[in-house]
Amino acid sequence: MIIAVVAERTPLGVLEVLRHLAAAHAPGTVMAEVRLDALDKPETDVLLGAPLPVIATCRRETDGGWWKGTELARMQLLQKALKCGAVMVDIELDAIAHWAGPLGKHLVVSHHDPTGTPRDLDRIVEKALAVEAGFVKIATRATTTADVLTLARAAERAPGRVIAFGLGADALGTRLLFRRMGSPWMYARARGATARERLAAPGLPELSDVVGLYGSDSRLADPVAVFAVLSDQPSASIGPLVFNRVFRQLQLSAMYVSLPAQGIGGVREVMKRFDLRGVSLTTPLKEAAVQAADSVHPLARAIGAANTWVHQEGKLTAYNTDYHGVREVVQQALGTESASGRALVVGAGGAARAAVLALVQMGFNVEITARTMARAERVASELGAVAVAEPRERPRLIVNATPVGGVRAPGEMPVSAGLLGQGQILFDMNYRPRETALLRAGRPHGAMLLGGERMYAVQAAHQLNLWWGGLPDVSGRIKEAVRWALRERPLS
Repeated sequence: MIIAVVAERTPLGVLEVLRHLAAAHAPGTVMAEVRLDALDKPETDVLLGAPLPVIATCRRETDGGWWKGTELARMQLLQKALKCGAVMVDIELDAIAHWAGPLGKHLVVSHHDPTGTPRDLDRIVEKALAVEAGFVKIATRATTTADVLTLARAAERAPGRVIAFGLGADALGTRLLFRRMGSPWMYARARGATARERLAAPGLPELSDVVGLYGSDSRLADPVAVFAVLSDQPSASIGPLVFNRVFRQLQLSAMYVSLPAQGIGGVREVMKRFDLRGVSLTTPLKEAAVQAADSVHPLARAIGAANTWVHQEGKLTAYNTDYHGVREVVQQALGTESASGRALVVGAGGAARAAVLALVQMGFNVEITARTMARAERVASELGAVAVAEPRERPRLIVNATPVGGVRAPGEMPVSAGLLGQGQILFDMNYRPRETALLRAGRPHGAMLLGGERMYAVQAAHQLNLWWGGLPDVSGRIKEAVRWALRERPLS
């Protein structure tokens, strides 16, 4: 069941959205949660004769809502909502003592914590389950695999009765994979003409994306195949946009989601719980991913880092497709020219390791520099490069394999501007913004500029071929999806 959250300012706006939902979705697949507090003048007559089942709620300002009245008036409004046709009302656990209306199937008891997933969540869930309510909703900010697993276990306490998911864009997968979380419902935002621009529900996806992009129409069965990006900031990845667009074009029963992971611990359990067929691994997991896998492809072993796991019959195999992303993009830029001369790689993490080995094997004389020189020296000694603390000579090719200049450190330069000059190739692995500070600085010199979207498209096509054999050539579709994602969702 998909719960479409309706936060309109006017009764007419609410009615128009409810009518659209009823017309666009099969009966019994979508319900609406009407935020009475979002109305400029909160009232319940708007619920009379609603064309689909409605849950009414009224959030306080302290919960990110717009209700400014007394607690008594809020409870009276929700009681009136039931009399006007709402099938349920949603009331916060800490406010349930003020509720004098009916209990049982008409009541959803909710607990929201936008600051984190508390260690005593079990106690909170137990308290909520003790209330005579039809459903319990638990929503906490999830930033680690431990948070995700804690929420999933909360749903297990009373299957079919507890809805548990993570707040925040990084935990979007806990919403979209609600069946695999053990939850009976998921929530999505329904847009209308008078929708409130601010809705304090971090990570709440648009209903149009849930159905159109992710293919999570509640009339369909659970996806046959599920994949994910695991990272400390997975919402920064365009992976969910790119892969799901391709899945929909190919009419595959598949979904790609974002899940948070600050470290490698617990990742295997997350993959098992969600039955993930494969994952993309980004910062800070790439190097640890080699050690945690059951088997490692020789290329990933040589690099010492993996950005791809394939999950088959309980076993994890590690691969590195970043290598192909670097090698193929640089080779295309060179054309018929030979891969020779000096190349400078900035960074010493997993992506930098892939770049160093690719360039060494192509024939470049590779130098590597990094903020932590001990790491740079280790990478250089293992992969046949030279570590330099302060590059002084202008290289033919510069590869930025750090977050500097990307969304984590926008506007910053990874190297001194004095290293830039005519005839260079500048390759920045960051794809947001599309023109980073490095590429922008190289433009007046006439440098060949290679943005991170090129590398992403190549490595993503290699990933998909590893995860799902027998597909037609997907490289063109992937490239188009990357362009679409960066054009349509430039800041997401």
